[in-house]
Amino acid sequence: MDAARIALPFALAAYFIYMGTRSRIYLLGIPFLMYMRASVFFQNAGVFWVPGRFDVNFLIFFWLVIVWLLCTDLLLPAVHGEARVRRFGGKLSLPEEGIILVLAAATVVQLVLTIAQHGDPATAWSEALRFVYLLAGYFLVRAIVSTASLDEVLGFVRALVIVSTGSAALFVLHQAVHLDIYAGEEYLTTTFLGQTITRSFYFMPQLLLLSIAYIFARRSWNVWTIAAVLVNLTAIWISYTRSLVVIAAVVIAISLLVRLFKGSQAGIALRHAVAIGVILGALALGVTQFFPVQSQFFLGRISEATSAPSVSEVGEVQNRERKMLTTYRSIAQADATLGAGWVSAAQDPMADRVERMQADIVWVPVLYRIGVVGVAVFVAAFALYAWRAAKLAASRSRDVELFGIIWLCVIVGTFLEGFVSWTFMQPYRYAMGLWAFAFLGAVASMVRQSPDTPKAREAVKP
Repeated sequence: MDAARIALPFALAAYFIYMGTRSRIYLLGIPFLMYMRASVFFQNAGVFWVPGRFDVNFLIFFWLVIVWLLCTDLLLPAVHGEARVRRFGGKLSLPEEGIILVLAAATVVQLVLTIAQHGDPATAWSEALRFVYLLAGYFLVRAIVSTASLDEVLGFVRALVIVSTGSAALFVLHQAVHLDIYAGEEYLTTTFLGQTITRSFYFMPQLLLLSIAYIFARRSWNVWTIAAVLVNLTAIWISYTRSLVVIAAVVIAISLLVRLFKGSQAGIALRHAVAIGVILGALALGVTQFFPVQSQFFLGRISEATSAPSVSEVGEVQNRERKMLTTYRSIAQADATLGAGWVSAAQDPMADRVERMQADIVWVPVLYRIGVVGVAVFVAAFALYAWRAAKLAASRSRDVELFGIIWLCVIVGTFLEGFVSWTFMQPYRYAMGLWAFAFLGAVASMVRQSPDTPKAREAVKP
């Protein structure tokens, strides 16, 4: 297993680099592997983590810049014999991408206000750097995706789903079978009916949501698709995370509803509904048969939540409500509208508490740093990007439709996940925090410049 932990990340990197010689968007796989580092052992690929004195965010951002330079033909000759024209991603797709500019403006305003209040530019900049990475990473990913055709983008997404599904299989072996897959410590260990139950959020596949969205958005399935469904849904079950089960159900519902609304695809929706029913039945039988204790443990957790008089009475929901209320009360003493800004723990002890709370709900750091306005802007961003994805899902082009359904599921799912996790504000992934928005912004810009006809599938090229 030790040899596999060393060989796998280099094999994955070699694959994406090789594919990058054919289509340079695959080079974006390197930052994604860094994003997924714990689930695919990529932290063991030391060459991508030097110089070691820099933190994870800087190194991911550094590789994003390298990939951007390669994809836009600024470091190497053009692959197809002509220079790329979208070195900065082309025209913005409005109105949704205007929100990103608003976030950038809010970041700058808060930086100026924090410096004026505390007179410490270095500290303010170091605290604001997380949002700088977030926004700069958005535009880098968007520019990289804009250099590819839609067919290449979907091919790259498929590659990510395959890698994520492989990591989901490893996660199941680690969590349920208790094979020694990962070397790190568990997040939480408990004993239930005489067996050890572990919860390993550090090792969970980071792209589970993308995987299930991609699978359920496809028009047709084969044996490999069904196997991927079983692996990913088993990984969700074995995570013992109730919110992921809800999100998976929402993804399934969205994929079916979109096709139902497109009247000519009602037959596809019906076939998918029957197949999903069969798969879920087989999955329920399988997990209860092969993992009976783990299933009882998780069913007990679900029962605890469903037995509450209302959602707001669930203990974990109340815990997150308290954290939001605590944060709001803290910033309300100064300015709840714009938040506390880019202050350090030395300047405001609440900053340290926010760092500890944000793993449970993404809106805590957003509210604390850029206030009620920031929360409203991010909510508007999710709404507008979901609207754009729905527009793409309504397209007559099969590839555009597929991408639209996938991203509608991803955007809605990410929004829901934000109430139980730090999603785009994960401290080690700021530079890739808005990658889903960036993909959607780039593809929406391509599609808006191409006719919505069958030929647009091979079009949508830079």
